Amino acid sequence: MVALVAPGASPAQAADCSGSLIEHIPIKTYGHLDVYYDSATKRNCAKTVSSSSTWGASKFMAVYLIVCEETSPASSCKQRAMDYDDGQYKYYAGPRSLPAGGRCIFAIGKIYSTQASTSPTASHCG
Repeated sequence: MVALVAPGASPAQAADCSGSLIEHIPIKTYGHLDVYYDSATKRNCAKTVSSSSTWGASKFMAVYLIVCEETSPASSCKQRAMDYDDGQYKYYAGPRSLPAGGRCIFAIGKIYSTQASTSPTASHCG
């Protein structure tokens, strides 16, 4: 089950990802993309989080989590499944979670028109 965060939701209302943090990627000074893997459930999870400079201000934010067909790191990602969240948020976009056991994933976080993504394209395979 994925919990949704309503626009303007407080940080306490935001759901969290389970598992271990496997990637923390800055999105300039606006915030960061966090990617998690839960080895017990074989699920990946991603969320985009505001930084202190943009925390609490309504802005466009997005998180995209893609499960790839690839089973080892590659420079491309043929999409098998995708979940995303985008809109005007004050704190978080996401989290979004998908089963990805044995597959690679690709994650993208956006704040305003700036984005960050995992690299290489099909990454975090397991």
